Amino acid sequence: MRAIQIVFYLLLAVCLIGGLLTGERVFFIVFFAQLGVLILSVALNLWTILRFSFIQSVDREEAVKGDTINLTLSIHNDMPYPFTMMRVYMDAISEGEHTSYAFHLAPRESITFSPQLHCAYRGRFKVGMTYVDIQDVFGLTGLHFDMRKLSYYRQREVLVFPRVHDLYSLPSHSLDEKNFDGTNLRLINNGDSFAGVREYQPGDPLKRIHWKASASKNKLYTRLYEQSSQTDCLVCVDNRTCGQKGEQALMCEDTLCEAASTILYYALSHAHVVHLDTVMGDNLMDAESVRDFPKINRWLALVDFYDQSDEVNILAALAHGQNNGALYLLTMGDCQQMCDRIACENLPFETITVVGVNMARPKVTKTGERVRFIALAPGDDVAKMLEESL
Repeated sequence: MRAIQIVFYLLLAVCLIGGLLTGERVFFIVFFAQLGVLILSVALNLWTILRFSFIQSVDREEAVKGDTINLTLSIHNDMPYPFTMMRVYMDAISEGEHTSYAFHLAPRESITFSPQLHCAYRGRFKVGMTYVDIQDVFGLTGLHFDMRKLSYYRQREVLVFPRVHDLYSLPSHSLDEKNFDGTNLRLINNGDSFAGVREYQPGDPLKRIHWKASASKNKLYTRLYEQSSQTDCLVCVDNRTCGQKGEQALMCEDTLCEAASTILYYALSHAHVVHLDTVMGDNLMDAESVRDFPKINRWLALVDFYDQSDEVNILAALAHGQNNGALYLLTMGDCQQMCDRIACENLPFETITVVGVNMARPKVTKTGERVRFIALAPGDDVAKMLEESL
């Protein structure tokens, strides 16, 4: 408390006590004069909070992790008295970048602040003003007010998408290489790529007869063509924080979603049908081509993580995996226990990859024959870690 406040409130108390003890009018005059100034100061603070004008905006409402967004806050003093000792507090995307600005504002003037917000994590965030501190012109009273309590005030919302990496290859050690690359070919009577011939069978269309081969072998032969057979890929996101709190949880969630987004983009760009699911909640989503990736990436940007570390039957969430393709399970939980349980289960997948994410890179000493483990920590080069795990 500043010296002027100490003197003011001490004098206020002395005048009140002196007036009550002596009955002298001068004490009451000074006391009520001070009380009037105090009431006026509080009223001005409240009026300023309720009536001061501002414009708050962001240059874009959607971004990718690693981008920078510009937030602009303009405060206008439309009052006939100055704003003295005013401070605004502003939320950023990362807690470490929350900031505040102190300023004085003369009557009929304005001031603008333009902080840059670093998109450190994926997710939906509210940015902008949170609290306002106002000191009256006399320096007697202060008011700390939460702007979010005003019915008309809304912070700006920013949606940050997970970062996506373009991989050259992806772990799938037990799948046939041709099959996982989307080139599992079978012979059919119609297609775009000629594959070979076989002996004519009743019912084969005449336009498919290979006349040159038929003439050379003195038998009728029919053309055969190749058709790509897509394999399925299930990506299961264990959306439990598993004991992670605060910004550490945000960092792990971001790394997990970045890995999931990278895996999904690779699978879709290599002609896989992908299924995306979560452990908590009914969030199954399917995609058949890379054109579906934007909605998948938006889904990953918005997926909720739950503050839960209790053991859940994750394998039950994989019961729909009847595709005999690849399974990717991304989790912040106990990776060793997860690998042990999966190794003991007869899951309908040819290859299973567990991606473990934790602040301290998780370790797994052993896995089953079909199970591969990849350890990630926030700040890791996700693309490099995925590719090096081949």
